[in-house]
Amino acid sequence: MKIKICFLVETTPSMSPYLSDAQYSMEEVLDRISFYNQGSEILVGAVYYRDYDDIDYTFSIPFMLPNEFYENPSHSVNVLGYDDNSATNVAEGLRSVRLLDWDDADVKLIYHYAVSPAHGLRFHEPDIYDKHPKGDPNGLDPLIS
Repeated sequence: MKIKICFLVETTPSMSPYLSDAQYSMEEVLDRISFYNQGSEILVGAVYYRDYDDIDYTFSIPFMLPNEFYENPSHSVNVLGYDDNSATNVAEGLRSVRLLDWDDADVKLIYHYAVSPAHGLRFHEPDIYDKHPKGDPNGLDPLIS
């Protein structure tokens, strides 16, 4: 059986206090899935996202073996950008997850680590500051991205 796991991680400054816990959680997830699925091929990838005003607002790591993933310097989660917005680029992050090569997977898992809601008032309370209250500025819908 081939299991593909993607970690979708918000990397805005708001997420900064939680990134080391997210990193630890990723390792725990992989350890548990490996333990309970011995003999299966497990591949892991990641998508890190920020917000639209940030440079390189999404970054993807294609699926690879877990040891390759941890040896990949891109795996270290870094916070970049600035917090001038309480909502973030969830739709683009999810779209990037869909663009990974999932075709040959028997099991597909996504683990999402975030503190900020998606753009659009339908995804958060009105008192949350959102520079794009009508939704994603590129017209993406996180529910069907």
